[in-house]
Amino acid sequence: MTREFRRPPGASQANEYGEGEGGKTPGKRTLTDGMEMMHRTMRAAPMASGGERRTVVGVGEEVTFTVSRPDAAEDAAPLAGTWSFSDGSAVSKSNDGQTSTLVWRAARTACRAEIKFIPQIGAPLQETFEVIAPKELVFSKLSEGAIDILTAGADMSLRVTILPISVSFAQLRLFEVSTGPVKRSGYFEDHPKPDHVHQVTTDPTPFDAQNRTIDHAAMKATERPWERGHFEWHIPNRYMIAGDGELVDMKDKTIQTFDMDEVGTCTVSKGGQAATRSVPFIPNFGKPGKD
Repeated sequence: MTREFRRPPGASQANEYGEGEGGKTPGKRTLTDGMEMMHRTMRAAPMASGGERRTVVGVGEEVTFTVSRPDAAEDAAPLAGTWSFSDGSAVSKSNDGQTSTLVWRAARTACRAEIKFIPQIGAPLQETFEVIAPKELVFSKLSEGAIDILTAGADMSLRVTILPISVSFAQLRLFEVSTGPVKRSGYFEDHPKPDHVHQVTTDPTPFDAQNRTIDHAAMKATERPWERGHFEWHIPNRYMIAGDGELVDMKDKTIQTFDMDEVGTCTVSKGGQAATRSVPFIPNFGKPGKD
């Protein structure tokens, strides 16, 4: 006979965008033929019901499963059985007498996965997990950076949060794919092509325990005379799981725009955040033919 202990009445259940209280839901504990199955995620989510006892995880999250016989006699035969899973991969497996352990890594794409322990004697124990892929990158401006006084441009640092925050994406590495400019006009038509260059294979961006990372957006223009101009980058995003090596395309692109006016005032924007900077007035600068 199988008994399951689930979330107690009144405990809050967060939705996939992190609403609700976290850490109050115990993990499901399954008892079958004297065996007990428990699980714990390697990391708590930034905001999630269940904390480390979730059955909804992000792509690449690692979960430790243990099966034990807590009431087994001291002279009982060792617990024997095999682990299986419908998706994802095994990081490690071990057996210590009356306890069998599996460290499981969720798949790199969204899915539902069944993790099962099949004992040599007795009925199987299993858990079903929902694996969630990244849905969105949210940008917020942290600060604006300095630029040489005679150079037109703008510079800013950004915090990027990958959603949802009800799961952990600390195992993800983000890649911006190199791309060319679109919607070029004015100043940017007559100057070197402003390509967006990002070393896809050597420059991954990791996320911290809060599903956050730091980004940088800037533009500089040293060639005069200045004039109104505009261009954009529509940057494809990809991710991979640390140690996996295979890139997965994200649905949305990040839009980064660049604008300049005839006096060298520049605005750079990325992900809906912007920084604007004007060139200070200095006599004999900013006019055609002047050094």
